[in-house]
Amino acid sequence: AAVVETAADTPELWIGASDATVYRFTSGSSNFALGSIPQAIPSTIETTYEKLLEGSDREGLLRYLTIKGSGDAASTWTATLSVARDAGGSFVRSVSRAVVIGPGVTSHKYAVPRGHQGAYCKLKLENAVLGERGVAEAARIHFVPRPSRGER
Repeated sequence: AAVVETAADTPELWIGASDATVYRFTSGSSNFALGSIPQAIPSTIETTYEKLLEGSDREGLLRYLTIKGSGDAASTWTATLSVARDAGGSFVRSVSRAVVIGPGVTSHKYAVPRGHQGAYCKLKLENAVLGERGVAEAARIHFVPRPSRGER
């Protein structure tokens, strides 16, 4: 794979596959073609597990997820929030929901169902819809501090 800067100062990504096919992605493209059939470019953004609060006896009870982003048109992403007891992902509990980015600059707040509590949390955003383009610019997880539940 190589990132090429064109004379027009726009980046392009060139990827060579094992079947001798070379794929070229430009900044204005949200799809690619396999032969003459358009295909979506799957996008996945995933954080690592991050500690919500200082101290070993406190956890966060998730309440809301706020996603800020922009796009020419609305794009629907799947957001998965996972909470765990430690940074390695022990005792994981996850919840997924659809979130919308765009059109224009947007900021949406989504409720998290009750019962998702942990010392660590990570976020995963996924989109694989043909023709959709959206940029996730920021995410914020709102939570209520709680005492640790101990062994589950």
